[in-house]
Amino acid sequence: MGRLKRRCLQAVSGMLFALAVVATTAVPAQAVKWYPWDGGGCGTFFTYICDVQYTGSWPTGQVRGVGQRNVHQVALQSKPDGGSWVTVASTYPINNGGTFITPAVPAGKFNYYRSCFRLISSGPLWCSKNGGIYLGD
Repeated sequence: MGRLKRRCLQAVSGMLFALAVVATTAVPAQAVKWYPWDGGGCGTFFTYICDVQYTGSWPTGQVRGVGQRNVHQVALQSKPDGGSWVTVASTYPINNGGTFITPAVPAGKFNYYRSCFRLISSGPLWCSKNGGIYLGD
């Protein structure tokens, strides 16, 4: 029984050593760099944040909307070339102060993007004054 126990311990210690080597030599994950695009204020509310952030362009880029926490909804809208604006991501801030970010979506080849907000649940959606940013090829 001593030999079997020793062999098991050798195998386990070998695996632990291999894991330790991999753990100390692994490359850390790179943080994604988000670039801001100033939408020029939202609707007639120039003091409200209405911004789009992006990581790059189509086909590997991602897009997200940025807004303030003291609103009812922050939305990211997309418009295909020649189409209409459609909300593709949104979030509902629950705390006052600071900024709030929608989930990221992949950048489309023929799409424009803009950020919007809604002050109250039954109110209108106010969007970027400067229109949208194009992230196609």
